[in-house]
Amino acid sequence: MNIKITYETTSLCLASFIISKGIPLENLGDKFPKKTFVFNNSSELTNLVEQFQSLSGLIEPQQFYGALRYLKSALHNKNEVD
Repeated sequence: MNIKITYETTSLCLASFIISKGIPLENLGDKFPKKTFVFNNSSELTNLVEQFQSLSGLIEPQQFYGALRYLKSALHNKNEVD
């Protein structure tokens, strides 16, 4: 049985939602032609992805905006994740 220890997405909005909910970005992957946002997989992360996909997730706008700015900065700073 293969258990994934990471979760990857190319969605900037989903990654921003996950980060704004307190899950740290672990790495930026490179799947040409897009970058991927890599997170440690957990039940909490799975729950957040389901909330996002079902349009039931709620987030404070400033938290989302801050996470979005963080990700855009990481993309433009040659894949550096703080």
